[in-house]
This record gives sequence, C-alpha cells and structure tokens, in this order.
Amino acid sequence: MEILAALVRFGESDLLIAYIDPGTGSMIIQVVLAALVGVAVSVRHYWSAITSWFRRGRPAGSGPGETREPRD
Repeated sequence: MEILAALVRFGESDLLIAYIDPGTGSMIIQVVLAALVGVAVSVRHYWSAITSWFRRGRPAGSGPGETREPRD
C-alpha cells in the first residue's frame, strides 16, 4: 500500500513532465497489438491441449459426435 501511495505522490509531482512523440506512441501501440495477437495465436494453437486438461479421462476427439476414424 505504501508503494501505491508513493506512486500516486510521484504522479502528482509538478516536476513530472512527460512527452511521448508520435513515433514512440505508434511503436508502443504496435508492441501491445503484437503481444495481443501473439497470445491469441498461441491460445488458438494450443486450444485442444488446454481443453484436454479440463476433461476427465477423455482424450481429445472423443466427445459426443466426434469420431477418431478418418471420414471419406
């Protein structure tokens, strides 16, 4: 709690003058968007492994309506 209070006091300081130029701002936005897309792609890629952790004793592809044999 003391750390939060110190950060708030620092943020209210008259000495704090911050400027983010357009180049830096766009780079920050690109990094944040790339991180979000990376997380989304990773979750999509590992989705079957993630959901198999929550299934009880059923391997992936053994749910209702799902068959393990290839379809013709």
